[in-house]
Amino acid sequence: MNNYDEIKNIYDNNFIYNNEFANYDDDFSFWNHWIKKIKPAKVLEIGIGNGRLIKLLSNTVSQYDGLDISQNIINNFIEKNSWYKGNLFNQDMKYININTIYDLIILPFNTFCYLYTLDDLKRFFTGIKKISNSNTIIIIDIINPNIHDMSEQKKYKLCNHFIINHEMCKLYEKHYYNYDTEVINYSKKYVFSNGKIMNFNLPVRIFFHQELLNLFNLFGFEILNILGDYNNENYKFNSRKQIAFIKRSDEK
Repeated sequence: MNNYDEIKNIYDNNFIYNNEFANYDDDFSFWNHWIKKIKPAKVLEIGIGNGRLIKLLSNTVSQYDGLDISQNIINNFIEKNSWYKGNLFNQDMKYININTIYDLIILPFNTFCYLYTLDDLKRFFTGIKKISNSNTIIIIDIINPNIHDMSEQKKYKLCNHFIINHEMCKLYEKHYYNYDTEVINYSKKYVFSNGKIMNFNLPVRIFFHQELLNLFNLFGFEILNILGDYNNENYKFNSRKQIAFIKRSDEK
């Protein structure tokens, strides 16, 4: 499978993803803070995952829409959250086709890292310009690469455990870094207490800081700010995160 098929395969098996990140709330205070500060009327979240941010934020704005590559993810959220009145688009973020101009567009939790090539990025930013104006703010939350990410881990290591349908599931991971493509390939092995094993591959494109700045400039976006973590500290070379606030420069 190519990188995009690998990603879709993970999210189509959303019963695993939903449970693995069921209690993830590291960024809740961050998003609450910036929604209150920016005061957008219309928000688009790209990569809704298990819908945790929709539940947190959708009632704080007039319109909160979501986009995801997996129809299974969307169907699962709709089935369990009949109260939700926004729009959910089953689209690849490289080919955004939405007839709305948003005040705020967010890409949480490494969603941007699923754009692997320069062509992917060009298509993505072209689509973003169609659903934004010069006042639209785009917030992109990704990891800040470190030496551990680029060091090959050849043996599986236990890194998480959680419950699925009253049954324990243990997650083991190993990874290697491709210097040519700047992609970390995570091999994920889910081992259930009944002996069942499920394997997935998660390819994550990393962006070094100067490269990220150059890409925003190349595609015509102005950098408003870059933070280093969810506590809103300024970015430093050893920060855990790169959280970029950008908007169209309308010069390119």
